[in-house]
Amino acid sequence: ENMAYYCYLFTLDLLFTQGDELKDSLPQWPVLYFEVVSLDFWQRYRVEGYGSLVLPTSPGDHTLTIPTWRPVLGIVAEMRRFFIGGSPELEDLTYIRIPSSFKGERLSRFGFRTKTTGSVTFRFGCLLQSRAFLESSTLGQHMKSVLDQPGDCSQQSSIYNVL
Repeated sequence: ENMAYYCYLFTLDLLFTQGDELKDSLPQWPVLYFEVVSLDFWQRYRVEGYGSLVLPTSPGDHTLTIPTWRPVLGIVAEMRRFFIGGSPELEDLTYIRIPSSFKGERLSRFGFRTKTTGSVTFRFGCLLQSRAFLESSTLGQHMKSVLDQPGDCSQQSSIYNVL
């Protein structure tokens, strides 16, 4: 089936504290950048693809399938990749989406050739908490802010009951 199964469990804790400099703007939701690499029998290393996904904004179990791509420089580079290994790599992984060094209004990738290389499926179990929501629920108040309440109200109140 040309499919490989790989599993790596990890826990990621992100904490956001709103400072004075962010009062007027909302922060960007976290993005996961990934690079798929292979190592064959002859120890040849290749980049098989790049991709990115925005982490889920609601609590619960999520299964996301993300397409991957890799840069293509021409037939000579493809032959080198096949016979001796190695492949063109991105210097800055944020180029997968919008590069961190980008300052303009429009981003042009004219002339940047890519090839689709498959997909990666992620399974997430997400839990979102908001200290402000928990504090307000004990006082009987309800806050309706994007930062204070990223998920469903009933799901967060059930989290509060468990805690």
